[in-house]
Amino acid sequence: MDVDIWSDIACPWCYVGKRRLEAALAAFEHREEVRVRWHSFELDPNAPPERQGEAASNLASKYGTTSEQALGLLAQMTETAAADGLEFHFEHARSGNTFDGHRLIHLAHEHGLQDAMKERLMRAYLTEGELVSDP
Repeated sequence: MDVDIWSDIACPWCYVGKRRLEAALAAFEHREEVRVRWHSFELDPNAPPERQGEAASNLASKYGTTSEQALGLLAQMTETAAADGLEFHFEHARSGNTFDGHRLIHLAHEHGLQDAMKERLMRAYLTEGELVSDP
């Protein structure tokens, strides 16, 4: 069975979904028959290489909320991720254009390493505060 997923590296819900899919597949008796293929989806294809400002301020601006509401959303997302074994550190997060990251994931696919690259880049963005476009 082929499972095709479109997601962005910088999407926290996508990372939670990835972890939940992995848990479901681990319990699936035909796991070896499942092939997951990651496809590119840029949440913001016009994003600059690196967006300035804090995550809460950027989120508030994007969705027209207050900074306090955005901080609450980030705290809720962090709690949700933790329940699935993920650590999100939005206080260190740096957002920006993810195009180069998607290019790496497609290159990794050609070498049988697509899932490992997807995992590494999601952790870099959402846990470690790194950007793929860093020099």
